[in-house]
Amino acid sequence: MDAPDFVDRGEVAAGLVARLTAEPGTAPRVVAVSGVAGGGKTTLAVHVGHRARAAFPDGQLFVDLRGGGEPLDPGAVLGRFLQALGEEPRAVPAGTDDRAALFRARTAGRRLLVVLDNAAGENQVRPLLPAEPACAVLITARRRLTALPGAVHVDLGIFTPEQAVDLLRHALGPARVAAEHADCLRVAERCGHLPLAIRIAAARLAARPHWPVRRLADQLADERAQLDVLRTGDLAVRSSLATSYQELTAEERRLLRLLGAVNLPRVPPWAAAALLDLPPAAAEELTERLVEARLVDVDPTGYRLHDLVRAYAGELGAVEEPAEVRRAALGRLVGGWLTLTDEAYRRTPGGFRRGAAGTAPRWSGWTPAGLEVLLADPVAWFEAARGHLTGAVRRAASAGLDEAAWNLANTLGRFHELREHLDDWDVTTRLALDACEAAGNETGRAWLLRARGERHLNLDRLDDALDCLDTALAGFERLDERAGQALALRAAGTAHRLRHDDAAAMTALGRAETVTVELGDLTGQAQVLFGLGAAHRVAGRAGAAESAFRAALGLFRRLDDRFGEAYTSTSLALVLGRDGADADAARLLRRALALCRELGYRRGAAISLGHLGDLHLRTGEYDRAVTELTEAVAGSREVGDGIGELIALRRLGAAHLALGRLPAARSALHGCLALCREHGEDQERERALRLLGEAGARTGDGEAERSASAVRAG
Repeated sequence: MDAPDFVDRGEVAAGLVARLTAEPGTAPRVVAVSGVAGGGKTTLAVHVGHRARAAFPDGQLFVDLRGGGEPLDPGAVLGRFLQALGEEPRAVPAGTDDRAALFRARTAGRRLLVVLDNAAGENQVRPLLPAEPACAVLITARRRLTALPGAVHVDLGIFTPEQAVDLLRHALGPARVAAEHADCLRVAERCGHLPLAIRIAAARLAARPHWPVRRLADQLADERAQLDVLRTGDLAVRSSLATSYQELTAEERRLLRLLGAVNLPRVPPWAAAALLDLPPAAAEELTERLVEARLVDVDPTGYRLHDLVRAYAGELGAVEEPAEVRRAALGRLVGGWLTLTDEAYRRTPGGFRRGAAGTAPRWSGWTPAGLEVLLADPVAWFEAARGHLTGAVRRAASAGLDEAAWNLANTLGRFHELREHLDDWDVTTRLALDACEAAGNETGRAWLLRARGERHLNLDRLDDALDCLDTALAGFERLDERAGQALALRAAGTAHRLRHDDAAAMTALGRAETVTVELGDLTGQAQVLFGLGAAHRVAGRAGAAESAFRAALGLFRRLDDRFGEAYTSTSLALVLGRDGADADAARLLRRALALCRELGYRRGAAISLGHLGDLHLRTGEYDRAVTELTEAVAGSREVGDGIGELIALRRLGAAHLALGRLPAARSALHGCLALCREHGEDQERERALRLLGEAGARTGDGEAERSASAVRAG
């Protein structure tokens, strides 16, 4: 959002707009704005972006690179950019170089404005630059990024006296400034004309309309404060923050120190209650007083500390709060996220089990009614809080709170899998795993390796999955952790099945079944039964597969596990369909589709649609098959499921062929072949080639037959 109180800096903003919107050359226009911390670079960049946006009709991308704190990884930023440009999470490559290449490809031919705010340095920025000459990039940083070739550099100075008073006028109103103009000039002068310091002073005056401006000007007359204000760099900002800090009560100061100590850019509304271990209402009042003092800002997800305020508060916390107090406060904050995540997990329908919850202390300052409001839709809550949650894992891991880090990362894995947030799943488990390994936390290490194995399995990285799962299983065996053994074995059984190793799959699943029966774990038994059914089906043991699937489905329904019911219904339908029970198969597939749509599980919905289309293809209902398979192709593509997409394309080609739509059939089949090459799917490739040959035979000109022969030969 553009700043409503933007203070015009003469020709600076207009010059930036002109540079960004100039006629394209052979490379994107790159403008880098540098200047003192708190000098208004972000405000200027956002304002310039709004003024220039009409010249970039294909979109604008904005990111705070957090150069003043923990800089964002450029690979993570590219992942966010690519999703903003339409890529689905599963289609985003893993490496930074590959993401940068895809970003350049997706921006080719577009007119986009990219605003990279608060950059840490050239290495962070370079991968984020498009190659398209019609694009433009506006960068802000504290230092000049001189190693960026071709960039235009603009140094942003402090306000002039007139500009400083103009900012005061926005906050206090023209009448008050006109009546006390001389004192407003004194305040501006004693703030060093630094925008951040003046904003803080203006906020204090606005919150105290009964104060004469002279009172604040006199306070700033203190020699030590004045010297601080007049110094360059961070000291100028520190003096302004120190003045506001001295106006706080003892409780408010302690809250600010603890907010600095936890060192998170944003905190939720309940954070103060956890940090101070106070009732939420009392803590919220303290936070709002910090907002009035302009030491804390409000954003849609909670409260935000400016980088400089956070750094200043962190310095105070390090000096005035003992280390054990700071650690306990951070533990309560992470414990609050653990409480909410545990409860959100409990409220979400079954499936995607996390296993152990862990032993880290939980914190809960909410009433049952408050939790009900907050977590009425647990998946929506997770989406809104996702950035906070990742930050909490990161901060807990860096502070050595290994138990809390793995407890939170382990539970979040379920939501990350459901919503296809594969990068966040990777980051949180990796950070927590590093913390557990550093602390010698064998329990956390085993659970996190199991979670990372599940993530690799989700991405069809079967060798990586088995490496993690085998190591996790060994850890669980040393710990005599039976529930963990069952989960690792079940996942390993799936990986072996997907590798077409029936013996290894049946061995792993048989061991898992023994453990779940021993533990009386009905959910685990249902999941193992499903895995056994899938292994039997792939191996051609239809009777055994049907029996296992029916037993699993009964347990899932008994447990009201709608995820389990959905995927088991789909698999049972495949077995019944092959035996000619088409009506029963169709009923099960429609039920699975409804459940997946209800739960927001897009990948499962695409799979169900693909099988429904295949069923109607076999029963001669070709128009219905085309409709369902077209949706299945789109759904698989949306979630980056390449295997699902190529199978749906092959079936769609067959449906079009049955209807005599030969061009559409060829298009779908060639799309299938391209994906088969990418994923090494030889069986599907042969099926698609046979269909192409049939299409050629129908035309009589041999075109498709020659095409199929050429593809097979090459």
